[in-house]
Amino acid sequence: MELRLLRELVKKGEGEHVEFKLKSNHPEKIVREVVAFANSGGGKLFVGVGDDKTIKGLKDAEEDEYTLTKAIDKYIYPKISYKKRKDPGKSGPRCAGANHSQEHR
Repeated sequence: MELRLLRELVKKGEGEHVEFKLKSNHPEKIVREVVAFANSGGGKLFVGVGDDKTIKGLKDAEEDEYTLTKAIDKYIYPKISYKKRKDPGKSGPRCAGANHSQEHR
């Protein structure tokens, strides 16, 4: 995703299908958001973006991605279909999108 598009999405703010998390230091909270997206038709979760719509990025993007992937794989059943991507900049926000297929917990 290019930076211009990311800024446009963030400018619109959070909603039913968009959530911002500044950090991933509590992956269990992020897993709840991913499950909510999976159970409601999908959505986008941006990690490294504040509730005030500031794009802060992540201190250690690779570690955050690893932590979130492990939490999603460990705590969500049945397994979900999701995409991860690194957004602009080496430590830019991470985006995870969940797609709805069946009820998740």
